[in-house]
Amino acid sequence: FFWFYSHPAVYVMILPAMGVVSEVIAVHSRKHIFGYRFIAYSSIAIAIFGFLVWGHHMFVSGQSKV
Repeated sequence: FFWFYSHPAVYVMILPAMGVVSEVIAVHSRKHIFGYRFIAYSSIAIAIFGFLVWGHHMFVSGQSKV
């Protein structure tokens, strides 16, 4: 159950927090976010790798026959 719910939940909680922090810093410094495209692509890569890691953990731990 842990790998099915909790592992993806970590990414669901951390990715929006990283976005909020970057926007708050940009607003208070009155500057554009440096490397915005890189950050966007990195976020997509984190989501893809998170999904792959989740699948790996599901494969390794196995599923119940229920």
